[in-house]
Amino acid sequence: MNEFLANIGNFIAQVHWSTWVAVVVLIGFGIRGLKHGTIKELVGLGLLMLSLVIAWLFYNALSTHELITWLSLSVQSNMAIAFGVIFVTVEMMKMGLYKMIAVASTIGNPCALNKSVLIGLLLIVTAVFNHYNGLIGFNIVTPLLTSEFLRSSLSFMVLFFTFIGLFVTLSKPFNLSINRSSPCFLGTFIQTILNALAALNNSLNSNVIGKHNALFGAIIGLTKGFIYIIVLILILQSVEVISPEYFWADAQSSPQVFQEVAYSVKPELSQHLLLETFA
Repeated sequence: MNEFLANIGNFIAQVHWSTWVAVVVLIGFGIRGLKHGTIKELVGLGLLMLSLVIAWLFYNALSTHELITWLSLSVQSNMAIAFGVIFVTVEMMKMGLYKMIAVASTIGNPCALNKSVLIGLLLIVTAVFNHYNGLIGFNIVTPLLTSEFLRSSLSFMVLFFTFIGLFVTLSKPFNLSINRSSPCFLGTFIQTILNALAALNNSLNSNVIGKHNALFGAIIGLTKGFIYIIVLILILQSVEVISPEYFWADAQSSPQVFQEVAYSVKPELSQHLLLETFA
């Protein structure tokens, strides 16, 4: 018995740590898919692919922004980091959407969200207006702030508080309530959204109970986990401060297996997302 346990211990010690990471990730996604079922996992897989498409479309533009270039890395590293930032941001938005869908069915008074939704709408309007007609081009502001990021941030704050002041001023003569009491300014709009989210929540959780449903959910979950690992390798392998590390070239490590898959999809992503020494 002791010899058997010793053999198991030696085997575990010899397995590369990255293999355990990959196994844990795949098991986690598989168990999650088993619980969620086919429908919810299919939706999640679709949103995952959407995250990749959005990151693919916009990472090139973000890679030249000051938020990325201040790291003083290579162009390829900037592109990889920009891709990762967009991908993670979209995934976090997806998680937030899932949370909103789950909470929507528990909210009885739409006016409870009146102020929060109003602030969110004002933020969106401010962001759009600032992008197309911001204050960063004003001659008064430009000489004071040489950084485009600081000028844009200052412009955003000025516009946002201006819109808030304008709305507060107009709310009194037009009797626009921003409180929790009913009737409220955005009550009908919020109730419509809550009804749609509640219906969507019912659809996502209306899985057919059965072994086949759980099995297909687990398979889709494993597929999502595999894609996440590939994306992670694509990003990390393209960042110059990480790519030289020894474990990327370790033939005994699991990244080597995933690297072969990642290398095969290189032409479909971009010539800048993988190193030429990747193979």
